[in-house]
Amino acid sequence: MLCTAQPVLPAEPLAAERSEDPEIAYLLAFVERSDCVFIRNDTEHGAKDAARHMKRKYDQSREKIHSAEEFIALAATKSTLTGKAYLVRCPNSPAVPAAEWLSEHLARHRAGGSGSSPQFAPETRWALDMSDAPSYRLAHEAQKSGAH
Repeated sequence: MLCTAQPVLPAEPLAAERSEDPEIAYLLAFVERSDCVFIRNDTEHGAKDAARHMKRKYDQSREKIHSAEEFIALAATKSTLTGKAYLVRCPNSPAVPAAEWLSEHLARHRAGGSGSSPQFAPETRWALDMSDAPSYRLAHEAQKSGAH
């Protein structure tokens, strides 16, 4: 007997096969390149470690994450073990909830403002300017060495 049935293919790629959302990739790159300290369960972590942790949580929950907002809510906001909110402390600034910090940078990225590309030019430095708190303004400052 010859079987002529065709396999049924999923309408959408499997979660592991989906490419990373460009806005999520932007946020991960932004975190990794920041000068900030990330506080998770009362322990401070550097930017690269924080980005790796967020990426690992994202990879584990891709089937639930379909937007940058969902990434922030499910992978970059709080500990799944303790429920404690992640905090971000940038130089010369108080700690703020990671969800607020990431949401603000996502909004600026979408608006095409400063820092809209995850590929930062080597002659620039990105800092969080708290002078207009509570809305945080991303300030782009040229380094003194040659950029005029």
